[in-house]
Amino acid sequence: MDTQTLIKLLNYTGRLNTVPAFVLDEDELIYSSFSHLEEDAKAVLRNLSGNASEIFDVAGREMFACIPHKVGRKTLRIILGPGYTINPVGTAFKGKLILEKLVGKARVRDTLISLSEMSADDFFEYADTLSLVLNNDCLKRSFKAIETLSDKIDGELTEFVFGMRENELSPYSPEAEKKLIELLQSGDVKRLSEININYLSDAPGLKVEYLFKIVALITIATRAAVAKGVSAERAYGLSDLYLAKLGRAETDRQIADIAKNVLPHFGRLIAQFKTQDEEFSPHLAAAEKYIEQHLHFPLSLGDVARNIGVSEKYLSRLFAVKKKEKFTHFVSRLRVEEAKTLLARTDKKLVDIAYSLAFASESYFIKVFSDITGMTPREYRDRHRLAR
Repeated sequence: MDTQTLIKLLNYTGRLNTVPAFVLDEDELIYSSFSHLEEDAKAVLRNLSGNASEIFDVAGREMFACIPHKVGRKTLRIILGPGYTINPVGTAFKGKLILEKLVGKARVRDTLISLSEMSADDFFEYADTLSLVLNNDCLKRSFKAIETLSDKIDGELTEFVFGMRENELSPYSPEAEKKLIELLQSGDVKRLSEININYLSDAPGLKVEYLFKIVALITIATRAAVAKGVSAERAYGLSDLYLAKLGRAETDRQIADIAKNVLPHFGRLIAQFKTQDEEFSPHLAAAEKYIEQHLHFPLSLGDVARNIGVSEKYLSRLFAVKKKEKFTHFVSRLRVEEAKTLLARTDKKLVDIAYSLAFASESYFIKVFSDITGMTPREYRDRHRLAR
């Protein structure tokens, strides 16, 4: 395939799935999905393209694929990515992103908003398909962090956690874990708030065992939420917030505050999405899932109805009958819940939170937040901020 045809193909597929693409001809960048790149972007891309014929991720956050393609006597290097299973916008992510090195700090948020979330399988399929078209060969998959391009994101503890969560290890007894899951899935936030985490851990202070037991607590709560019907994106997003916070904690008080908030926070999340069997509606479930996945974008009743294949009138009635609230109020309430997490656990400015959650302005965000919670965002932050 010649260079011109390759670029047409990347333009076309990029519009369909929003995965960025770059093409290097030796040290020359001959194609980029982005109109603006930082001065050192080419050096970053050259380092990425050193992983030719490979799909990999950076610190568990950004997926990339590198595909070599011969045109005549020269070999072009195609870099796909970054792709995100969970978009960092609105998730209190504070680590370094490769994307920031490419487009610059000032443009990274707007660029992230333009990129769609996609599963790792979808990213693999796209990269493999493109490699098959170009080279008749699939890519090697290698998940690894690139230390020369990215700082360690949340410390060694968080890195350990991902492996532990994947292997479903737990220092709690099966009986204790079962009771915790039952209580979490009941959504009884009051009882969850009364649990003494120091007592459960039986290892006060900054001992490694205590940290691992809090990690296990987060793991159990995450699994309980997903099993009860909370979307994996939201459950693991909340999990990652606590893991990141735990990785940065330096004092007993900070760790105690984190441990104290884990169970009630997950309990509220489960209670919010808990659906009685007799109230279940597949169309409503599909609508809720679509809304959860697009909280950071403008949403209308018509948008959601079209995407799940029902009429606006029918969907509006579903919310009124099943949820006992209007569609617009439901969307605002979910955005406010997301904003609460950001206010309590990050230093993001109000204007940034407002725009990341698709509010038209900071003043409108303040009004909606105040109407739903009875306090301003600043008041909420002052009352609920975790110790830093």
